[in-house]
Amino acid sequence: MEPRKLNVLLVVPWDQESGGVAAVAGYLAQHLETEGHRVLFLHPGTSELARSKTTKWGFGGFELKLRAPFNPAFPLRSIISFCAMFPLTLLQLIVVLRRERIDVVNIHYPGAHFVYFALCRWLTRSRLVISIHGMDAVPWDAPDARPTRSVRMIFRAADLIVAPSWRFLRRCSERLAPFKARQIAIHNGTELPEGKVARTTNEPFLLSVCSLDEWKGVDVLIRAIAKLRDKGRRVRVVVAGEGPMRGTLESLIDTLNVRDLVELRGQQSRHSVDQLLHDCTAFVLASRFESFGIAAVEAMAAGKAVVGTRVDGILEIIDDGSNGLLAEPGDVDSLAMAIARVLDDATLRDRLGRAARQRVAEHFQRRSMGEKYTQVFHELITDRA
Repeated sequence: MEPRKLNVLLVVPWDQESGGVAAVAGYLAQHLETEGHRVLFLHPGTSELARSKTTKWGFGGFELKLRAPFNPAFPLRSIISFCAMFPLTLLQLIVVLRRERIDVVNIHYPGAHFVYFALCRWLTRSRLVISIHGMDAVPWDAPDARPTRSVRMIFRAADLIVAPSWRFLRRCSERLAPFKARQIAIHNGTELPEGKVARTTNEPFLLSVCSLDEWKGVDVLIRAIAKLRDKGRRVRVVVAGEGPMRGTLESLIDTLNVRDLVELRGQQSRHSVDQLLHDCTAFVLASRFESFGIAAVEAMAAGKAVVGTRVDGILEIIDDGSNGLLAEPGDVDSLAMAIARVLDDATLRDRLGRAARQRVAEHFQRRSMGEKYTQVFHELITDRA
């Protein structure tokens, strides 16, 4: 007998067109909808009353102001506001879950403001799945920091915790040990581009798609470009993404005098990223920390040779020398050598690009990710019955 169709609520902190978490939730929603399941989104908003909306990925959903129980910047005010509005907010979420007959609530990138769903799990028949993505579970620069009490409450209520790679799940093992929820890894997936986008430039350049955060290693990439320049090799790189380190990176670009070689292009639409992936010569992800690396997978799906680093998620995606090249995280010389190698050898670059696309076709397609999520969703519903 065919499993019944599910009603799934995807809870995501941001309604974004691009970005790793947005892409994973969007591709998962597309798969679920293709298979006949019903998908709704919930994003934190500014309204005290739940409002219907259409997300930037084109799905129906809601937005509602979700307060964290405690904000260290405004300790007393945050506690008072949370306590005053908590009953109304919780009631609205319960009404949505019951009215829409939600079988599974899947929170992506859990934060303290999602604490309401711990109580919803105990007050409704919906199962709770937590998808961790990286810094939400283990901050790379503070691995021993304890999660807040609210986040611990969410994990205690969870029926299942999903990590994007097995290596990252092992990194989180000590932190997740107190919680009884089953823990698994499901690799993120993407789409294989079918038709080719018209090429808009013939100028060779490297591309990196990432947020401008310290753990993404954009500063290492900039220094590698400067080192190659000093050795007589002028390499242009475009970085698509935004983040808190923009000012620091702009200063570094000026200090190293590579303004003509490094372009921080800012946040880009999905269409613009697709165009950049088609136009670029090769792709670089210089991360110091990476729970998975969906940007690298999307570049591989486009048939591009990828230079990554030896960090958790990337090690489950790239086999060094087979379908990409790996450098040591934080090592400017290692990254510069890998970049030079992939740019100087067109035969190697083409071979890596073909193998990369095949790797995605076999292991990292949207359908594979969606099927695994659907399977565990059904298992939770079966257990409930």
